[in-house]
Amino acid sequence: MCLLHPGVEAVRTCERCGRYACTPCVSHGGRCGDCIRQYVAAVPSSKDRARRAARFLRFSGVVGLCNLLLYLWSVYFWAVLFVPGSSEYLKIMRALEPIGMIVYGAAWVLSRITPILCWMWLHRVVRQIGAWGGDVGATPAWAVGFWLVPFVNLVKPFRVMRGIVEELGGKSLAASLRLGMWWFAFMLALVLNWLAESLSMRLMPPPLAIAVSLLKVGFLIYIIPVAFHCVRIVREIQERLDARRSGL
Repeated sequence: MCLLHPGVEAVRTCERCGRYACTPCVSHGGRCGDCIRQYVAAVPSSKDRARRAARFLRFSGVVGLCNLLLYLWSVYFWAVLFVPGSSEYLKIMRALEPIGMIVYGAAWVLSRITPILCWMWLHRVVRQIGAWGGDVGATPAWAVGFWLVPFVNLVKPFRVMRGIVEELGGKSLAASLRLGMWWFAFMLALVLNWLAESLSMRLMPPPLAIAVSLLKVGFLIYIIPVAFHCVRIVREIQERLDARRSGL
């Protein structure tokens, strides 16, 4: 009979401790409730990492908005008000240069730190889910490593994120978070940024320069809502993780 439910016949033994258990007691990875609690307790919570990742994602969104406004401002002066090379144009550009350098520097720093914080949080999340027998389609190390492998990083990180969300809230949660739309916008923003950065290093006629400027504006417009949507995804996943930990 089941050790925790003496009136219920056991269907198997716990894979960790060997105690007899009924079906509800071994519903998570073949381990009984006590062993699951021990596994979960052995993995630290990802709450602090989620807080840091969300904070830096918000910073990235705000800095991206400032970068967009500065870029549109400079393009406006260049295309509408003053001829490039004129004294008025140069005066305005010199006045905006310190602000632009600060915003650009902040964007550069955030673009390096924010992914690392998000990967640290992701690694801890996958460890926690694995502790109670869940499967997101990757180990904690590969959940991060997939982001760094060319071509693989076009698909696998999205599948891992979808696995995490469905493990915590099912397909309904994945649909409410619009993961597919978020991933498409994220990929599109990266492509636009790569095209803009690659083409901006070359000398080109005015029509092509305008096209490059539009690509840059498109990247900045896309990356802002993507960053804030990432905050929502992190917050939703972490809240459900915390609820499940407290329930155990």
